[in-house]
Amino acid sequence: MNFRKKLRWFTLVEMLIVIVIIWVLAAALIPRLTSVRWRANDVARKADLQQVATAIVSYSMDKSVYPTPSNTWWVAISTISWALQNYMTTPPSDPTMDGDFTELNSAWDYAYILTKKWWTANAWFVLMAKAETEWWANRLYYSTGDIWKIVDTTDIQTWVTPCKSMTKTGTVATAAYMTNWDCFYSNINQLRYIIAR
Repeated sequence: MNFRKKLRWFTLVEMLIVIVIIWVLAAALIPRLTSVRWRANDVARKADLQQVATAIVSYSMDKSVYPTPSNTWWVAISTISWALQNYMTTPPSDPTMDGDFTELNSAWDYAYILTKKWWTANAWFVLMAKAETEWWANRLYYSTGDIWKIVDTTDIQTWVTPCKSMTKTGTVATAAYMTNWDCFYSNINQLRYIIAR
């Protein structure tokens, strides 16, 4: 029996069909895998902020005051590690090591600020992390107000309403805006997840 006659090689057309099928499957699966990683990072960020918030509240129960940084603007969580050392091992860092907070010295830190509540200074604190997926975010980067307007002179009660919805309007990084608490943004790095206590 001649085995060579029974061998059948793939034709060029068959190989091209297989390559196209693999390409289509890859194109469908890669974005889904990427979004799964983004969601996992945001879940970790939310858990991190909850852990830090618990430590800050524990500190305030013992000391009758929230950790007070030297700066009255946003500070990195690591700058108040002296206050949290008895309540958590180490302040957490952003999962991607890229918090996109240009005003902080360490880009991979979460942000912390003390502010007013019911017109009383340093009676409320806010923690902030970036968000990679809009369904985990509750704020966006809004340069003329919103999260960046919270300083010690602003009462938190005027600000607590989160975005009702978030809509991506394009890929070019331009100023985000808000209309009747419907939030519009143009870049994923504008999204923020915030805990206010």
